[in-house]
Amino acid sequence: KVLADPREESDRALLAEVDKHIEETAALFNEMMSYLQKARNVRKRLVELSDMNITLTESNRASVEFILTEINTWEELIVQPKHMTYEDDINWPNMFDRQVQFLMNNLDQAGAPIQTGAVQRLNDLGLQWQGYKVTLEALFKDKINPLNQSLTDNGLRHLDTL
Repeated sequence: KVLADPREESDRALLAEVDKHIEETAALFNEMMSYLQKARNVRKRLVELSDMNITLTESNRASVEFILTEINTWEELIVQPKHMTYEDDINWPNMFDRQVQFLMNNLDQAGAPIQTGAVQRLNDLGLQWQGYKVTLEALFKDKINPLNQSLTDNGLRHLDTL
């Protein structure tokens, strides 16, 4: 909950508006991290399957390779996997997750009244996230779910789903 700065006079309605947008930004971030974790879980399981030298059909093997490539590509749009330390922020470009975090922090620090540019940026990030989300959902629907069914039919542990 956003509290008024005691050094300034702020209207409760304006503070509520800021709080609402911070919650929207947090919800976007949490959904994004949930999707990212599901994708990482699938990648981890597929790498485990590859390492176990399980005999897969040619089509399943091709699907595994395709899915791994697509997950890596999608992840690189969402987070910067090359960041290992705080100093890496200056070495590698920040990705979508950092943009959302930056906006959330700025909304919190700026307080009321909320800036029009911040609201527009939240809308822009929301639209951009919808594109990323649809891309991953399509990968799950078109590639991961059929592979999951094939693996399950062959007695192998199943993959995460969205």
